[in-house]
Amino acid sequence: GVGRWQSERLCAALGWTHGLRVGEVRPFQWNQLSQAIKDPTLGLKVEEELRAETRDNIQRLIDLKTYRGMRHRLRLSVNGQRTKTNCKTQKSRPPRV
Repeated sequence: GVGRWQSERLCAALGWTHGLRVGEVRPFQWNQLSQAIKDPTLGLKVEEELRAETRDNIQRLIDLKTYRGMRHRLRLSVNGQRTKTNCKTQKSRPPRV
């Protein structure tokens, strides 16, 4: 969950320099970082919140019966990948009903 954009926001919120490397972080700064990630004012989604949002988005597509939702429901490739010779694992699983 924490990519480049969110890490820049975290560093700015904590007052750290932009080019700070992970090896340069002191032990007390790790505590600051974990508290900042849990801080609701920054609005960062990590771990279960991020998984729940993704799951809800996919379920919304399935409920609306969009093309992408039906592909998810049938456990086929969604983003236009080739299916004639690839995705054997996906096609071997039974579809969700």
